[in-house]
Amino acid sequence: MGRHFWLGAGLLATLLVYWNPNQAAISQPGTEAVGELGSQATVSSGGMTSPLAGVSLQQMIDYQPAFGQSFGPKTGNQRSYGDHGGVDFDCTVGGCAGATVTAMKSGTVAAAEVIGSSANGASYRLVVNAEDGTEHRYVHVDSLTVSPGQAVAAGDVIAKVSPTDSVSTGPHLDIKILRGGDWVDPQQYMRENL
Repeated sequence: MGRHFWLGAGLLATLLVYWNPNQAAISQPGTEAVGELGSQATVSSGGMTSPLAGVSLQQMIDYQPAFGQSFGPKTGNQRSYGDHGGVDFDCTVGGCAGATVTAMKSGTVAAAEVIGSSANGASYRLVVNAEDGTEHRYVHVDSLTVSPGQAVAAGDVIAKVSPTDSVSTGPHLDIKILRGGDWVDPQQYMRENL
């Protein structure tokens, strides 16, 4: 639940209040407990939330990735497995190390695959099969709060951005979307679900 306060010359600040039935209310952003809903998340009419807590879906759509961090074959980001199938959301849009990652759509966690190491231990690729038939991959995450087989709702806290997994571009959240076995531009997918 969000509470809005006006400060000074029209600045809007939001105090987010989280409720944990086993504890008192927590009024500090970024203190989500395992399995908590990201109650600050705004769900679009398309049933989608931003994958980064505190960043709007529109900000994710408007973000201009650096060369090599964007979607598709002409990005300078050819990998051993082919084209970069996702978008790297770095610190300029909120994908800093330790940033809270939320489920974009409701679905079921399909896999949590170790892909490297981080200062917090392993770094993961977290896969969620969304109810709309798409597969969402959240890459370079750690501090997982979900496990395979678990149902998640749009806005649920699922992980944190890993601090050290990707040394070439620095910490970032790599979002990949598969629909019918084909990579889909994540920013276009977000536009479709706004």
